[in-house]
Amino acid sequence: MIANSIHILSSWGTDGTFKENNIQHSVLSAAGKTVTPLLKPMGIEQENWPATVAAFTGVLHKAVIISTLKTIYAETEHTVQTREKHFEFWAAIKHAFMTIPMGLKKMLSINGVSKHNQSNSAFFTALHKNFRGQIGVYAYLLFVLMYFPCIATTSSAYKESGFGWTAFMWIWTTGLAYLIATLFYQLATFQHHPETAIAWVISSLFVIALVVLGFLYWDKRQKISDLPNL
Repeated sequence: MIANSIHILSSWGTDGTFKENNIQHSVLSAAGKTVTPLLKPMGIEQENWPATVAAFTGVLHKAVIISTLKTIYAETEHTVQTREKHFEFWAAIKHAFMTIPMGLKKMLSINGVSKHNQSNSAFFTALHKNFRGQIGVYAYLLFVLMYFPCIATTSSAYKESGFGWTAFMWIWTTGLAYLIATLFYQLATFQHHPETAIAWVISSLFVIALVVLGFLYWDKRQKISDLPNL
């Protein structure tokens, strides 16, 4: 269902048209690119808008994030290849003959590489390319592991604690995930942009200090309100 929804949104253009291989000018791309600048401090660049879209699909279940990334990266790569592809007759004939031995090996199960492994290899390559290395991937993982819980957990929290605590849970977990992922990325890439990294580290620590002081103040107020009136 998620894959079908992504395919529809990636084919639906911002101009109202609906056509294949239109992901770069689609509603999905426009929505992702609008929000992506907010995630830049943790290493998500504008061209890696699929990571933003995948993060939002995590509200259904965090395992959906991987399938979303696979779907969008594959769709984007297919679009690029389609646009760059130029048909050459003799090159196509040569390629066809060269694939015969590979086809025989697969048919006879001789040194065959499974389609699943090939797919994973392409996905890992896309991850490394779009996140510009392992540091960006780790920062993204920190964010999605700690941010707002899935819809099942949210529903349970709402039934048990009400809207207020559920909203607080979403804001708290997402804010904490954002700060930790940003701190990790900025410290890990400190040598590339020391001024920016220092500014983000100081800002993050300042926000954390304010939150802690706010909790202490709120706890003190609660204790005072719980005292019996004399």
